[in-house]
Amino acid sequence: MSRLDRRARPRGVGHLTQLAEAIGAATHLMAGDFEGAYAYASGLTAPGAFTPCSQQAVRTLLDLVESAVHTGRADQARAHALAARDQGLPAISPHLDFLTAAALAMTADDTGARAAFERAVAHPAGVEFPFELARVRLAQGMWLRRARERAAARTRLRRPSRRSSDSARSRGPGVPGPNCARPVRRSAGPRRAGPTRSPRRSGRSPSSPRAG
Repeated sequence: MSRLDRRARPRGVGHLTQLAEAIGAATHLMAGDFEGAYAYASGLTAPGAFTPCSQQAVRTLLDLVESAVHTGRADQARAHALAARDQGLPAISPHLDFLTAAALAMTADDTGARAAFERAVAHPAGVEFPFELARVRLAQGMWLRRARERAAARTRLRRPSRRSSDSARSRGPGVPGPNCARPVRRSAGPRRAGPTRSPRRSGRSPSSPRAG
């Protein structure tokens, strides 16, 4: 990625520069470096706007919104989600309709978040994009945890997504998978311990001396 950036930026090759920015945003996001992800994503397009003729600016909608949310830039995140809706991205394709619904859910206030998340996870296009759907479910689980609905949060945070794992593997060894979900699932709380088994009974007690 750095080699691509070094070659493309000085030469003004816009498409390759944007591709490097998009890869940088995804790499930092999946590593849990939300500040770095925001730097790359906002380099593609300013929050609340979409750079004209930039395919990557549209494709990284969720990357910019998610990194902004996790770095305390709630206003910028909401502005970008609303811009996606108001500029007609949902009408372009089912995928962008789904991503816009996800962005609106991630940036909704507490009064509207529940319904917005339910709309996003139930979107018909979600099943076609399992990796993004897993990200939305993760965000929903985190919101439920903040709302102190811990049982519901555990269900969302621990729900396995086989298709999202398969999707991440199919991207190849150079593209990160959804590993950022692991620490959040752990924070949902410990699993309930099962009943403690009693030691197997034998003909003698553990302290009894062995017969000679």
